[in-house]
Parts: sequence; C-alpha cells; structure tokens
Amino acid sequence: FYSFDVSSSDNDILYGGTETGFVNKTTNGGDSWQLMARNYYFGGGITATAINPINPDIVYVAAGNQIHKTTDGGQIWAPMLETSALFSADRLAIDPQNPDKIIAAANNGVYVSDDAGDTWAHTYAHPTFDIQIMPNNSNKIYALSQLSGNFVMVYSDDGGQSFFIDNNFPTAITEQSGGLLAASMADATSIWVVMLSSNNTPYLYQGNTT
Repeated sequence: FYSFDVSSSDNDILYGGTETGFVNKTTNGGDSWQLMARNYYFGGGITATAINPINPDIVYVAAGNQIHKTTDGGQIWAPMLETSALFSADRLAIDPQNPDKIIAAANNGVYVSDDAGDTWAHTYAHPTFDIQIMPNNSNKIYALSQLSGNFVMVYSDDGGQSFFIDNNFPTAITEQSGGLLAASMADATSIWVVMLSSNNTPYLYQGNTT
C-alpha cells in the first residue's frame, strides 16, 4: 500500500490506497480485502488515507491533487476540492475530538477544514511532509516542513490556524526525500521524527513538546 489507515472505532477495519490509484478495504483485520469503487477515477496514487474516528464509513483519501470522500464505506466517492483550489496532500489527520476537522500536509503547506472537507483554509505556505495532532490536546499540532532546502519543525497552539518555527529543532539537516512524525498516547509530551537527508542518510530525533 502507498498509504493506509486503521479505524480507531473498529480495529478490524482498514483502508489501503495503492500507488496505482485504487482503494482497498478489509473488515476482518486484513485476512481478506475488497477493491472499492473499481470504476471511480482517483487521478493517481493514493498518497494519504484517513478514517473518521467515530464512523468508519466516512473516509478521506488524497490523490491526483484532490481530496476524495466516501460516506458509505467506500462504495461511492466524490471529490471535495474546487478545481481552482487543488492541492496534493501527503498526510491527512482528523481531529479525534472533532471529526469534522481535517488537517492536510501538502506540497505547498498546511490546509485545514472545519466542515468535514467541504471548504479548506491554507494556513501555512511551505512544503509540508507530515502533520501530527498531539494526543490529549488537539489544539497542539506539529508539522514537518522545509525551508531553504533544510528540514524545519513548525507548531500550532490554535488547532492549525497559525504556525510558528520550533527553534529547538535542528536547523542544518538537508531535506532530500521528506520525513514522518509520530506521537504516542502513552507519552503525550514527546514527538518523534524521521527524516531522509542527503546521500540517503536517515535521521531519527525525539523531542519534548512541553
């Protein structure tokens, strides 16, 4: 899979998107898979997948400079972005406290929707590889980005409406092929980041969010 997500309300339900532009679903923890919406054109590889934390029939995927949504478990999909406001997302994150709020890490920054994907606000305007809503505080959001060829970490204290540079983050790691963020419910004050730098050199850092 190019991207996938596990339902937080039913861990047996997973959706996986392929590099060839298809979405597959399992309802038995991966023992068997069903190809969904075979005739729907997603427009390219499925780069991000996010399942509504309360209703696993509601799913969002990013593909073809578009956000696609289903409300019936993957049978029928619809594009959500106006043709004049397209963007390519590498990560979609849904606020577990407010499932109508979706945050996208995109090739040109961060986008936030407060109405289940109907409209989007462009709140940060630099290439962004991943986004992390912190456990126990959905107003605290971290984003791994790039400025002047180097990785940079930015954060928001207001649910993604504004972002600021984290000056404690290393400033001299060259960005070559993006990176990923992770946080744990068991340690809500820490965040982990993996970055791929020049000469295919990986870097792994742990930071404190307090």
